[in-house]
Amino acid sequence: SLLSATINLSNTIVGAGLLSIPFAFRVAGLVPALLFLIAVWLASSLSFDVLARSAHYSGMFTYKEIAISTFGAPLG
Repeated sequence: SLLSATINLSNTIVGAGLLSIPFAFRVAGLVPALLFLIAVWLASSLSFDVLARSAHYSGMFTYKEIAISTFGAPLG
């Protein structure tokens, strides 16, 4: 079902991220890794905010609809 597929995909993405974070901290060091983690968090938050505002103001709620209304129809 769609729900089980969504849960499985989310579990895979979160699991891979959780396993890679300690390695990244060990390789980069505490301060650079924390700064990068904060930068990625801010970028993710900003992109979600832009997407949510775009959906709210345009009344369109899929990536495809928002992309076409923003950038025009794809070429080809």
